[in-house]
Amino acid sequence: MDKQKVIALKGEPFRVAAIDGLEYFIYRGFDLNRLLDGNGTFEAFIRFKDGKVEAYGRLGDFDSTKHKELLIKKSEKK
Repeated sequence: MDKQKVIALKGEPFRVAAIDGLEYFIYRGFDLNRLLDGNGTFEAFIRFKDGKVEAYGRLGDFDSTKHKELLIKKSEKK
């Protein structure tokens, strides 16, 4: 699936990052079952390689996202 199809299905991402030749669409969501304990928000990632979806999930669902999210947060602070 390409970026335009993802946007048509999911809407505009909360933020976008590009690192090491990969692009990430980051979406913010809410887990209604966890709102009361303060952990109700989460971020979901869609990773693109060569303009096509390569992987998707929440932070921790695939190992490479853990490392990339640290880089994404560092690059946003600049």
